[in-house]
Amino acid sequence: MYFAFYLFKIVLKPGLRLYHRRTQIQGKKHLRKRGPCILAANHPATILDPLNAAAVMPRPVYFLANAGLFASPFGKWFFGTFFCIPVQRYEDTGGKPLQNEQSFAAARQFLAEGGCLFIAPESTSLPAYHLRKLKTGAARIGLQTEAEHDFQLDLVLQPVGLNYDNTRKFRSRLFLNIGEPLPFAPYQQQYLENPRAAVRAYTDELQKQMGQLLLDTRDEEEEELIPLAREIVRGKKQLSPKEEFFKLQQALKKWHRLRDQSAEQWSAFRQTMKNYEQRLREWQINHRALLRQHIKPANMLLLLLGALPALYGWLNNLLPVTTLCRLSRKLNQDPSYDPTYKFGIALIAFPLFYALQIWAFAKWAPLSIAWHGYELSAWLYFASLIPAGIFYEWYAERLRDFRALLRYQKLLSRQPIELAELHQMRLEVEKYH
Repeated sequence: MYFAFYLFKIVLKPGLRLYHRRTQIQGKKHLRKRGPCILAANHPATILDPLNAAAVMPRPVYFLANAGLFASPFGKWFFGTFFCIPVQRYEDTGGKPLQNEQSFAAARQFLAEGGCLFIAPESTSLPAYHLRKLKTGAARIGLQTEAEHDFQLDLVLQPVGLNYDNTRKFRSRLFLNIGEPLPFAPYQQQYLENPRAAVRAYTDELQKQMGQLLLDTRDEEEEELIPLAREIVRGKKQLSPKEEFFKLQQALKKWHRLRDQSAEQWSAFRQTMKNYEQRLREWQINHRALLRQHIKPANMLLLLLGALPALYGWLNNLLPVTTLCRLSRKLNQDPSYDPTYKFGIALIAFPLFYALQIWAFAKWAPLSIAWHGYELSAWLYFASLIPAGIFYEWYAERLRDFRALLRYQKLLSRQPIELAELHQMRLEVEKYH
């Protein structure tokens, strides 16, 4: 089992790093290398969440998984054999009473033996920035396990905040914010006196701690403003996922102060944000175009010199990317499961098409490069595929910015008054970012 886990990790970890455009981690020093541990994370991106959380752990991780995964004979064998413990939800039973006693007993035994168990306390996965109200399962399992061993296990819960740019997007960015372990032992006396109150108190503390690791928006009103706020805090330059996260957290604090002070001012600010976003979309420009305003000759030269390498990257990654997008749209009817389908298809499509392209190149390529008698052409071609795709991605973003600047220059000569009004809106929204 340990061999299988690390084999999966060897395959999945590079896949996760390539699936995300950039992954940044904070708080790795908090991770527990040994001893019983519950690994808990928010759940906005279905299967990517347990995989991303487990990938940073320096030890094997088991998972509490939806019982629906065990419905087929293959699923029952695979998930039952490899690292999963089934847990029923009301969706799995059609509203009938849940039968999870055996599963929870297995989880408690696993933890008592020093294992690390992943739990998603939100229970279900929804693509949202905020942390939904947590279920009490993680607290109940942890406190019951400790109680069965007189609170001598030193069991802790390790919270992880998974912050995606866009959960539905292939090549989104990810910031893993790892918090300090939350022990169960301090709740011993309260649990012995009133188990239900102890479970509720622990869950409330977990809700507070995990909320600090995320962009914990209050409601849909704030949720829908985050994409534009992300563009605003980036400004002229691309921030790291960590820098961007903390800037957005500061913006959220400003929003909350504004809401608490005046509902009218908050409503006016929201409307200004929506009007600003709508105007940018109508004119097909972006926030960076308003900040830069002028086209630099150096940027034009860079785009000109990078055109051929970008074309090479686009052509050599066109088939796997197109297959990923079309198949995920065709097979998946639930937007919340986009990450699962896209990641699964990517794990198959990229190796498959790369292998076919390398075979075709080795068979028909007119170029031949040899070194000490070894044919290197196909190997060099293989080594170029991923960097070329990444370069195209970078180039395409710079090209979009360049086109937005061109449109801005046209608007400057044709609609200067309307553009001045847009700049005024920009200044108003920037006050709270």
